[in-house]
Amino acid sequence: MFFTPARLIMTIFTLHSFVLTNWFPRIPDMQTKLGVSTGELSLGLLGAAVGTLVALPFAGQIIEWLSPRRSIFIAFVFYCLGYALVGWAWSVPSLFAFLFLGGLFLPVVDVAMNVEADRIEASLGRRIMNTCHGFWSIGSILGGLMGAGFASLEIDIRWHLAIVAVISVPIALTVAARLPRLPARAAEGADSGKRRRFSVALPTLALLPLCIFSFGMLLVEAAALDWSSLFMRSVMETTPFGAGIGFAAFTIAMAVGRFLGDWAAGRFGPVAVARTCGVIGLAGLVALVTAT
Repeated sequence: MFFTPARLIMTIFTLHSFVLTNWFPRIPDMQTKLGVSTGELSLGLLGAAVGTLVALPFAGQIIEWLSPRRSIFIAFVFYCLGYALVGWAWSVPSLFAFLFLGGLFLPVVDVAMNVEADRIEASLGRRIMNTCHGFWSIGSILGGLMGAGFASLEIDIRWHLAIVAVISVPIALTVAARLPRLPARAAEGADSGKRRRFSVALPTLALLPLCIFSFGMLLVEAAALDWSSLFMRSVMETTPFGAGIGFAAFTIAMAVGRFLGDWAAGRFGPVAVARTCGVIGLAGLVALVTAT
């Protein structure tokens, strides 16, 4: 059977990144369209991050209330709408607002699909989570290449991002409707009768180095996602398609790492893998900033 639960949730992971990464190669075009400086553009780009920060603490409660399957079904529509509207931004505040809308629903879909993948993994009795994240990277590659192609053809960013939404929403809704109705995990069920309150937990001293390491990796990823195309266009003076290829190269490397992650951690240990990958990532950053 082709439409297995594992394949369905992997499709959601792919679509989630496909919608997001179609936007990144068009950031230089948005700067040109608005006629703003890099600093002013960065204020508009903060909209997605602020929206995510606002929604993330409540995503778990929303998903518990609606169920992961329904959360994906509903939130994906508004997630695509936010990023489709980005192309119609006419100023930095409007860019911030549209990205805020997309960022507001991004973590709801993100958390819901991870919870659903966890449930499917438990029902199957085999690991699929790392493969799911590998397919997220596949979606990034497809989105980056499509965005680069549309930029190279000089297709209006408004119609480009609208086309992405028109393609993605029907597929996502069809796939979400086919997801199995699975029971909550035992740990979730034990707390289902309790009222949950919002709380903040500070990391322990033992956990703090891991938090710093994760922060560094996310900082590098965010820089590559938001600024690689602009860097390639303005500093390296590449073509629009070349700028998108630079972004695609990053996502291809990420996909390889994710698909090999479970094997490498099992063979060499997670600490050794983290240290080695950290050194490789640092070497890549040094090579990038000295390439000019």
